[in-house]
Amino acid sequence: MVRFRLFSNGSLYDVLREKERSLHNEILSVGEREFLHTATEEWEIYLEQKYTIDPIILRGSDEIEYDHREIDFDVSSDRLRYIEDRSRPFLIKATEYIYFVPFSGDQELLRYSPATMTLVTPESEVHCGKFQLTYRTTESDADEIKREFDREFTAIQNNITNLNKEVVAFNSSLIDKIRPWVKSRATKLKADKIAGEKLGFRLRKREHGPDIFKLPASQRPMPVRPPRTRTLEDRYWVLENEDYENILDIMTSMVAVMERSPNAFSHLSEPQIRDLLLFPLNGQYRGAATGETFNYGGKTDILIRIENKNIFIAECMFWDGPKSLTDKIDQLLGYISWRDTKTAILIFVRRKGFSKILEQIEPTIMGHQNFLKMLNYKNETASRFVLVHKDDPDRELVLTSLAFPVPSESHR
Repeated sequence: MVRFRLFSNGSLYDVLREKERSLHNEILSVGEREFLHTATEEWEIYLEQKYTIDPIILRGSDEIEYDHREIDFDVSSDRLRYIEDRSRPFLIKATEYIYFVPFSGDQELLRYSPATMTLVTPESEVHCGKFQLTYRTTESDADEIKREFDREFTAIQNNITNLNKEVVAFNSSLIDKIRPWVKSRATKLKADKIAGEKLGFRLRKREHGPDIFKLPASQRPMPVRPPRTRTLEDRYWVLENEDYENILDIMTSMVAVMERSPNAFSHLSEPQIRDLLLFPLNGQYRGAATGETFNYGGKTDILIRIENKNIFIAECMFWDGPKSLTDKIDQLLGYISWRDTKTAILIFVRRKGFSKILEQIEPTIMGHQNFLKMLNYKNETASRFVLVHKDDPDRELVLTSLAFPVPSESHR
């Protein structure tokens, strides 16, 4: 457990610039043999994965928990109380309320201040994907505690939104920095090698020098299981339900960031929104999530693949009436192979009347020719269905629809 004051350990801008310097220095520090024995594309992938920062994603408010306990509270500094000797602690019974706020992402981000900041820096303990907000009172005034928590939590949300803007911009710019640095390093080393060969002597063998450099592993394996089948040839990967839900939660939380900051995201196109979703997905399942990836009959928007086997496929769309959803289902079914079983459609709504649009989604999917049944799935803006594969009515797949009201240009 780590205790620190939120957003008060310096500027995130300075931290990101230091990461850029570290990235550049790492490229420059690798020896000639190690660098040239690895393809530049592999260096680019490795470095982008290593230096990508996982943004902070707050979980749903329904997951916030609290606890309370009786404590001895020192009020010797309270000038409104009559205390004869203020040089010593004067303890009275009080109550301590602790809120536990769950999140995902790089907890170190919570230490730093964004460029635009709401001046609230509560002290907090951070542990196991939760940060704590603590309040002490000598009165049993729940309303006052709730008001104070709401005030601080709103400020924290704003600060995290602003932090994430900088993180997303940093992540997006990484590859544009890495490529020229890697290319420049490779060009210099190759030029040095060519110049050395022209010296006319044999190159001295360096002691203890590696012949080939293997990039450090930066990917975290996807937690999947191979189901038991009769033959090895029939073996395929299946995404566990817990991780299926986690993937959907990650995408939902990232869209919530956009909802809370409409001016920053109202101009984004569907591919740009998709790319934003890939950042936190690769934070959890590093390197396994890709966008615009060819699969079976076309290029799907979001694909998670492990050992060249698909375990999750999702399509994104802007709502343009029921037919647009039907067409998107047809498109999804055209992309998936017989082995693909866990899918999703993310429906972004920029129109007014979000509630009316929600009412049209379930009937539209249930009216599709490949619809088999609807599953019990408790979510206000999401539904889950079982469909049959396009080419095999005996093969079932799970489809989850997630609808989001996203900012439009009118918010700018």
